[in-house]
Amino acid sequence: MTTVSRRAFVGMAAVGAATSTVSQVAGAATSTGSPVARADAPSDGLSSLTTNVQPIGAQEHAARIAKIQSLMQQRKIAALLVEAGSSLEYFTGVRWWRSERTTAALIPARGGVIVITPDFEVPSIRETLKVAAEIRSWKEDQSPFDLIAIAIRELPREEGTVAVEAMYLVLVRVPLVAASDERASTADS
Repeated sequence: MTTVSRRAFVGMAAVGAATSTVSQVAGAATSTGSPVARADAPSDGLSSLTTNVQPIGAQEHAARIAKIQSLMQQRKIAALLVEAGSSLEYFTGVRWWRSERTTAALIPARGGVIVITPDFEVPSIRETLKVAAEIRSWKEDQSPFDLIAIAIRELPREEGTVAVEAMYLVLVRVPLVAASDERASTADS
């Protein structure tokens, strides 16, 4: 008579269970005509939530700009400065990442959007931009903050303050305040 230890018995049971599961999956896969079972195949009664989803188009981005401009006019805010990241994408369609090379958009309460970006990135920005905007580029030996300050100074004086996205404020508040004649404030104020 052969004796089996508890450890060996549990090990053999686990191997048997795994073998049984593998053969069931393989059988299901071949019955559907596929050599491999698909994890993303629709299950009984489930349907995809993304079937009829459309990408956000230029019209939606233009509506977002119009809405923020209306809100800024009501609150006496001259412009909103947004940096690369989710806010830039939300308003302009430009999917860009934060880096040491500033790419930002100045959205005035009235008038067109101004995008500030490195000169070598202009073609990529034009390709992804989904709103009408003026692109002002800067070269490696120039400061993007000077271009932002110039754009801020061009705003009508009576419009009010400039709202700066909170995350961007950490990096640019001091240069912008000095360059834009003390007109910058946070969006939280």
